[in-house]
Amino acid sequence: MNTTQTRDFRSLSEETQAELRRLAFSKIDEGWTQKKAAEIVEVSEETVSRWSSNRKDIESRDCRGMKRGRELYEQRILTKKQEETIKKNIETKTPQELGLPYALWNRKAIRHCIQEKTKRKIWLQTVSKYTNRWGLTPQRPTKYAYEQDKEKIKHWSRLLPLVRHFLHLQHSYS
Repeated sequence: MNTTQTRDFRSLSEETQAELRRLAFSKIDEGWTQKKAAEIVEVSEETVSRWSSNRKDIESRDCRGMKRGRELYEQRILTKKQEETIKKNIETKTPQELGLPYALWNRKAIRHCIQEKTKRKIWLQTVSKYTNRWGLTPQRPTKYAYEQDKEKIKHWSRLLPLVRHFLHLQHSYS
């Protein structure tokens, strides 16, 4: 039973990872076994074995790990320039100014705009991902009307109880 503790190597900084690889290689060069080198750097023996198998490649990168994941803008529908243009249009213009049949910007309007610019179909979920990436959030209309006629409000405030009473009476007779 193996009682040595190993750590999650991925949680370490890139520089620390490189230094631990160098240390493992130097110990192996001094004649230590891969098992002992693994115990020193607190990784599994399999990890040190893998490093040894790929030693030339690893040392050519100065013992740094390989870059993980996709490149920025890789496999995206929009290029960086297209994203910037569309975001600027959304922030500075209305859909109607761009000739789109919408009064306000919503996911469908943004999708329509993207499809016109790129000639490519796009899912609404993808539009949501783009808008989140751009820092655009859905806005709810305010419930308070900016243009209020105080006289009409007073008039309807007086009439409303009468209308309710009338509707109640009408409902009770039907």
